[in-house]
Amino acid sequence: MGVSKIIKKYVLTGAASCGKTELIDELRRRGFNVLEEAAREVIEDRLDIPVSNDEILKRQLLIFKRQLRRENYDFHGDFLFLDRGLADCITYCEQLLGFVPEEIACGNHRNRYEGVFILEKLPLVKAEYRVEKSDAELDRIHSAIIKTYQDLGYSPVFVPVMSVRNRANFIFDCVWGENGIRL
Repeated sequence: MGVSKIIKKYVLTGAASCGKTELIDELRRRGFNVLEEAAREVIEDRLDIPVSNDEILKRQLLIFKRQLRRENYDFHGDFLFLDRGLADCITYCEQLLGFVPEEIACGNHRNRYEGVFILEKLPLVKAEYRVEKSDAELDRIHSAIIKTYQDLGYSPVFVPVMSVRNRANFIFDCVWGENGIRL
């Protein structure tokens, strides 16, 4: 029986509309394993359900469970880039509900990822599935995401605003470059 190989997981996160999906698509084009965010799917599936605190709680629990299931899938290869990580669920629960459900809070969030990349904000592009409705809300959630990962012991690397290609190159330099940050 073979030894299970540990895959290095890198989270790409930040506020809504910061270019995560485009960056994930670029990494996929370059042949890397990627994991798309669960939140968009869950929210899109439930758009016709009126938003209430109970519905927000249900959505967050579904997002967490779906994300956890995906992250635990047996990927082939050495690296996996994630469009958001489980800790994002903590942030969104705190921001939208004012508390974190025990099922999410008691999860193994520390040392789960090899590294965390925070994409600097871009102007908000409104979409029906987005939770953030204003720049002020976007700023608040972006800051909260940074704080959540830092509180969990991560030292996020901040990815500046630049072209998608250059953002992908920046991440490669951080992970593999000669003078790159060893995550």
